[in-house]
Amino acid sequence: MSSHERLEVECPSCRAKQDILIWKSINVTRDPEMKEQLFTGKVNYFTCSTCGFEGFISAPLVYDDMDKKICVNYVPVEYLEDDGYLQDSFTSDGLVRLVLHKDTAPIADTGYFRHAHIVFSMAELIRYVLFRDRLTQVFDAAQEQ
Repeated sequence: MSSHERLEVECPSCRAKQDILIWKSINVTRDPEMKEQLFTGKVNYFTCSTCGFEGFISAPLVYDDMDKKICVNYVPVEYLEDDGYLQDSFTSDGLVRLVLHKDTAPIADTGYFRHAHIVFSMAELIRYVLFRDRLTQVFDAAQEQ
């Protein structure tokens, strides 16, 4: 299931504060409309109600397609400097930890989730999903012949 939280953010331009929705994960199998939201740039995007400043919120995001067994983790590049985040989120060989926080239930070990493709920009996440969708189209068409 997709998950999000409401956070108060400060506009980097005018310093006005407002509440926005930050998506932590999107599951396009259970919430198919979220894929369109991602592709149209509406996931973790901020528009200041005071000055009109716009931009993406730098927050980790997990993309999960259970049907196609695709998992992509967006890690904002500045998080690479956060040792705690890296240790809490990944193993030393780059696999996703199945217990992300001490107070949360373990994530089911589906294989594809643990071996998520890691990206460092939202654009890269979208391009990778498009690539995987295209591969599915090509190979499904080949099987039908």
